Amino acid sequence: MPIGSTAGDGLDSRGRVFYPGGLTFHHAASGKTITLKPTYIRVTPMPGYSAGVAVNGVPLTDEPMIADTTPAETLAGARPCLTGWRLEKVPFRITAEASRMFAQVTGDEGPRVGSLLGTLTPNSDYIPGRTSSTGFPGF
Repeated sequence: MPIGSTAGDGLDSRGRVFYPGGLTFHHAASGKTITLKPTYIRVTPMPGYSAGVAVNGVPLTDEPMIADTTPAETLAGARPCLTGWRLEKVPFRITAEASRMFAQVTGDEGPRVGSLLGTLTPNSDYIPGRTSSTGFPGF
């Protein structure tokens, strides 16, 4: 997945980090293409993966929660590094909302709620004296 924050990005006022990449799925049986873009990794209040959704290039909804994780799973992989911290393979699992949306769009069964969408291994580099527009340290 071609994601990566731009210079100076940090947590926004809604507790999210923006990534310009996304995912595209093609459902062969229905002939529909589902695109998840743009992508936000929510840090607070509950960790998760949300994204704008388009079907065959037509926007469907702004930002449903596609997958989530727990604070315990997120912190389990936390490791300090020389410039900040790293989270190792944070699991993101399909939400009921995403499963229902997929089923409605394709007319097929949605992915199993709680099944693994993927993992994320982010690095957060702290630069002393530098903050994002929200006042939180830049990532």
